[in-house]
Amino acid sequence: MRKIVVSVEKGKLSVDFFEGFPGDTCSDEEEVIRLLLAKMGVRTDVQQSDSKSEAEVQSHAEREKHRA
Repeated sequence: MRKIVVSVEKGKLSVDFFEGFPGDTCSDEEEVIRLLLAKMGVRTDVQQSDSKSEAEVQSHAEREKHRA
C-alpha cells in the first residue's frame, strides 16, 4: 500500500512519500500535489528531495506491519 505523510510546521510544508514509493516513483504524485496547491494559491519550492531504495521502502513496510 502507498502512504504519503504531509505535515505543516512554522509555515513549512513537508511531504514524505512514506511507503510504496521506491526510487523516483513518487515524482508524478509530487507533481499532482504541487499543482493542486498552486491552484489554491500556495507557492511551493522544493528544498530537499530524497529517493528511497527498494530495500528502505520494504524495511519500513515490515516495521509498520509489526506495529499494527
